[in-house]
Amino acid sequence: MNKSIVFACLLLATVSSAMVQTNIVDGIAWVAESRDGGFDDTRCRIIRCERQRHDRPGKKAGQVTVPRTIGNKRVHAIGEKAFQGNVWLDEVVIHSGVSRLEDMAFAECPNLTNVVMEYAIRVPGEHGVENIGEKAFVDCCKLEVVSFSPYLTCIGHWAFQRCRKLQTVTFNYFSSLGEGAFEECDRLERVYLPGNTELRGNAFSLCSNLKFISLDSENEHVMVRDGVLYDKNMKVLVTYPAKRDGTTFVVPEGVECIYAFAFSRAKMLKSVKLPSSLRSVMTGAFLDSGLSAAVMPKGVEYIGEGAFMKSAVTTAVIPSTVKTMGRICFSGCNNLSSIRFEGTPPEVLDEQVGDVFAPSNCVLRVKNTDEWKTHKTFSRYGIKAFGVDP
Repeated sequence: MNKSIVFACLLLATVSSAMVQTNIVDGIAWVAESRDGGFDDTRCRIIRCERQRHDRPGKKAGQVTVPRTIGNKRVHAIGEKAFQGNVWLDEVVIHSGVSRLEDMAFAECPNLTNVVMEYAIRVPGEHGVENIGEKAFVDCCKLEVVSFSPYLTCIGHWAFQRCRKLQTVTFNYFSSLGEGAFEECDRLERVYLPGNTELRGNAFSLCSNLKFISLDSENEHVMVRDGVLYDKNMKVLVTYPAKRDGTTFVVPEGVECIYAFAFSRAKMLKSVKLPSSLRSVMTGAFLDSGLSAAVMPKGVEYIGEGAFMKSAVTTAVIPSTVKTMGRICFSGCNNLSSIRFEGTPPEVLDEQVGDVFAPSNCVLRVKNTDEWKTHKTFSRYGIKAFGVDP
C-alpha cells in the first residue's frame, strides 16, 4: 500500500469528532461544541445561547455571564454567530478563560449596551479575550461601553462597525487593528493607540464626531501628526478626524496616497492643499466632506470610487496624469458646477447602469470636445462639454 495513503489514514483516525452538549445555567441554555480526543478535548466553544426563563432570581432579564465550563469542558471561545441577532441580551460578562470571540459572535444584538471582558494577571490561560473576530459586534446599535482585556492583540475587520453609541475606546495593548474596526461609531470622539499598534486599514472611517487621535511615541507602525493619522513613513494619510478643528489643512509633502474614507464626513473642512508627491486618492476619500474645491495636483494617477461623493465641492480640476477613476466620483455633489479635465478621458472602472459620475448640470471643461462627447461614460449622462483654452 502507498505510504502516503497509510499516513493519511492514520492522520484521519486521530482527528477528533465534534461533540455538542447543552447545559442550563441561571435559566439560560448554553450549547457548546468540543472535540472528543485530540489536543483540545478539555476545551469547548459556545455556539448558541437560548434563554429558558424570563424570571431569573438575582439576575437582570438581559444580563448574561458566560459560564466557565460546559459539562467537563472549559469554555475558551465564543463561536461564530453564537449570539447573532439576540434581542433580549443587554449586558454580557465574558470570563477570563475566554481567549477568542469568533466572527459575528455578537453581531446585530439590538439591545446590547455593555460588554465586560474579564482578565487575570499572572494566571496562565486566564488572560481574557486576546482576539476579536470580524464583525463580532457589528450593528450593536446601543452598545456604549466595552472593557477590553489588556492582553487583547487583534481586533478584526469591521468588528464594531455601526456601534453608533460607543463613546470611549481605551486600549492597553494590542498589535493589530482591522479595516473599518470602528467605522461609523458616531459618538466616538477620542482614540489613544498604544505603542505596538499596527493598522490594517482605516479603522475609524466615517466616525462623524472623532476629534483627536493620539499615539504612544514609541509606536513603530503608524504616525500621528497634529491629530492626523499616517503610516509610519508618512506616505499614506490614513485618517483625518472628522471633527478636527480648522477649516483648512495642508497635506505634508511626501504623502503619496490619501487612504479610503480618510477625510470622510469632515464637514468643517473647506480647503485642502494636496502635495506634488500625491499619486492616488482612494475610495470615498472626501465622501460627505465640506471640501469646496477638488484641485488635484499634477502627478495624481488614480482617483477611487466615490472619492468626492456627496461633498460640498463646487469646482474640480483633474490633471492629465490621471489615467483611472472609479465610478460615481462626484455623484451627489449638488453644488458642483464644473470639472476641468486637462487630459484625455480617463478609464472609469466598474461602471454600472444607473451610475451617476457627476450631476447632469455639471459642465465638463475639456480641450477636445469631440473626444469627450462620444466617450461612453460621460456622453450618456447629458453632461455638456465645452472646449477650454489649450
